[in-house]
Amino acid sequence: MHVIGIVGRFQANPKESHLQAVKRIFKYLQGTQNFGLWYPRDTDLTLHTYTDAEWAGSVDERKSTSGGAFYMDSRLVSWFSKKQSSIALSTTEVEYVVVAS
Repeated sequence: MHVIGIVGRFQANPKESHLQAVKRIFKYLQGTQNFGLWYPRDTDLTLHTYTDAEWAGSVDERKSTSGGAFYMDSRLVSWFSKKQSSIALSTTEVEYVVVAS
């Protein structure tokens, strides 16, 4: 998912290297068609969420990147990684933006 987000940034002006990356993504997905999640009946389905942020990680724009992971029991069910739309002035502000979103 992260790689798709990075390649997607170049869809307005793609290069040959981006096409090669997309082909590798499709090749990987082809080999994972039979993967899935299995939840036995006695599984604890408590949702656990973890979030974090990186302050001014983008060298070009000085924007921060935030992310999070969502687990049901010990199984990862969803995650996100997003470049924040505003420029934060401190690590505290970056963490607040993540929690608010």
